[in-house]
Amino acid sequence: MRNTLYLLILGLLTNTSCTPTNDLPANLQMRLVPYQKANLWGYATAEGKMQIAPQYTAVSMFKEGIARVKIKEKYGFIKPNNQITVAPEYDWAWDCEQNKILVQKSSNWGYVDAKGEVVVPIKFYKLEKFTADIAIAQQTQAGKWGAIDRAGKTIIPFIYDELTAPKHGRLKAGKAGKFGYIDAAGKEVIPFIYNRYLNAQEGRIILRENDLYGFTDEAGKPIVTAEYQAVTTHQYGIAFVKKENKWGAIDLQGKVILPLEYDFITPFQEEVAKIGKQKKVGFIDKQGRVFIKPQYEHAEDFTEGIAVVTNQNKVFLLYKDTQTLLPTPYEHCRPFAGGFAVVRQGNVYGYINTKGELACPLQYSLARDFENGLATVQRQGKGGFIDAKGKEFWE
Repeated sequence: MRNTLYLLILGLLTNTSCTPTNDLPANLQMRLVPYQKANLWGYATAEGKMQIAPQYTAVSMFKEGIARVKIKEKYGFIKPNNQITVAPEYDWAWDCEQNKILVQKSSNWGYVDAKGEVVVPIKFYKLEKFTADIAIAQQTQAGKWGAIDRAGKTIIPFIYDELTAPKHGRLKAGKAGKFGYIDAAGKEVIPFIYNRYLNAQEGRIILRENDLYGFTDEAGKPIVTAEYQAVTTHQYGIAFVKKENKWGAIDLQGKVILPLEYDFITPFQEEVAKIGKQKKVGFIDKQGRVFIKPQYEHAEDFTEGIAVVTNQNKVFLLYKDTQTLLPTPYEHCRPFAGGFAVVRQGNVYGYINTKGELACPLQYSLARDFENGLATVQRQGKGGFIDAKGKEFWE
C-alpha cells in the first residue's frame, strides 16, 4: 500500500527544526510548491518566495489544508505555516481525504483526522481507502474480509474470503469457493454461484466453461454461450471477444457488431478503443464502428482529445474531434497529461502543449507528467518541480 506519486524521498534528514512562518492567506495555501535544497524539502509560493525552509526528507502537495512530511523516517502532517498538526509517528500515511488520513503504525492500519485524532482504531491488518463511505478491511492476516463506515463501525460482517471495494453500489465477494455480489449493507444481490472469473458490468457476467467464455445475466441465465477464447466486460453496451485468435465486438445480446478480424482491441479510452489489423493501428467509437481505419504503425490511447501516433519513425499528434494529423520533430512523445506532453530528442526531454508548441525547453535528463500544474524533472544532477511556465523550484 505504498504510493509515491507525490512523495519524493531524495536524501537523509539532517535538520528537523520546525520554525513556524507567518500564517498564509487562505487563497495562497493551496499554491505552495515543494522546494528542494541540498536534498531537503520545504515549500515556496508559486512565485518562488520561500515560505517553509527546506528541512524534510520528503514532502507532498498540500491537500485539504495540510501536507505530508517525513521526519526521522516517520510521517506526519503540517499546516501551511509549518505547524505540525499530525505528529510524525507513522510508518506510512496517505493524503488527507474528507478530513481523514489512512495511516500505518507497527504493521497495523487505521484512520486519523486532520488534527491527528484517531477516528478508526489502528488495529487492522489490511484497510483500504474509503469508496462511497465504505472501507473494506481484514482484521488479521488469516482473517476474513468485511467493511466499515467512516466512524469505524462494521457495516459488512467479516465473513468473506475475498472482498473488493464498491463499484456502482455493489461489492464483489467470495465465500466458500464461490463468488457473487453484495450491496453496501451486505445483502446478496447476485447469487454466490460463480467461479472466480465472475465479473459483472452492465447487467452481464462473464462465465467460463472448459476454458471458453460467454455471458449470463445477473440471475445466472445464459445470454451468450461459452464459445470465445477471451472476452472483456461490457462498456457502452459492447464487449470485445476473441475467437480463432481474432478479436471483434458483440452487444449485450451477443450479436456481433464488429467482425472478428482484428489482431487486438484495447479498452475504451475517451469513448474510443484502439484496434490492430495487419500491423496497423486504428480506432473504433463507442458504437463499435470504425472511427479511424488501421493505418498507423503505433498509436497511444487518446488523452485530452489527442493521440500520439507514429509512422515511418515520425511522431504525429492526432486530434480526435477533427482527425487532424500534426507532425512533430521529436523522436518520442508521451500521452498528454495536464495539458502537456513529455517529448524527447536524443537524451534530453522537454514539454509541448496541446498545439504542439514547445512549452518547456529540451534540457532535462528526466521528466514526468504534469499533474495539478506541476511536474517533476531532473537537470544536471539536480531536480524538483517545475510549473507550466518552466519555473524551477529548487536550488
